[in-house]
Amino acid sequence: KDAFGRFKNYVFPVFKDIPIKEVKTTHLEDLLRDIQNEYNIHETPRRLRQDFINVFKYAVKREYCDNNIAREVGRLALPQVESRPAITERKRIDEFGLVIYKLYNNTEDIVLSTAIKLLPQLFARPKELRSMRWSDIDFKHAEWSYKMTKVSKQRLVPLSSQAIVLLRELYKHTGEFEYCFPANTLAGYINKDHLSGAIRNCGVDTNVQSVHGF
Repeated sequence: KDAFGRFKNYVFPVFKDIPIKEVKTTHLEDLLRDIQNEYNIHETPRRLRQDFINVFKYAVKREYCDNNIAREVGRLALPQVESRPAITERKRIDEFGLVIYKLYNNTEDIVLSTAIKLLPQLFARPKELRSMRWSDIDFKHAEWSYKMTKVSKQRLVPLSSQAIVLLRELYKHTGEFEYCFPANTLAGYINKDHLSGAIRNCGVDTNVQSVHGF
């Protein structure tokens, strides 16, 4: 299903009228490079390269073409990945402890206050925390289960007693809403600026310890 979606979006519009025997390796490479440059995405071209190999393997086996030319498609260069700022060195534990102290002594409202207190506890991506739903919280078993946005997989997060206390208190204020951290936004929950702004208001330098860095 995923591969077919990629073909519908990117491949069929270009190759729909070309017999597979006439497709050349350079055609495939040019398409992948165009996708990467035009849409500034890198994972989709990488997956499409493997899709091409599978398609041509099928085609060769059934004699629709003679060779699996997709195997000759070169790998696209990936951009240099830079980690988001985060305090990770053991020798800086006191500095990180001060960050936690500032988060737990914030002056925000109950919604943002709870969000920034949970951020270093749950190891979730900021978007996943911001979009937390009450229906995904199991208070009885102290678990949070949700679908990860990046990889479309289910993730199960055990909740500490401290996290449960925070969530039970928050429930008194936002339990009637779908989202744990509701806001008057298009999505219906707090946005990234709400979260990063609340952390900066605590006196935490997000250039040293970013929201995503937690």
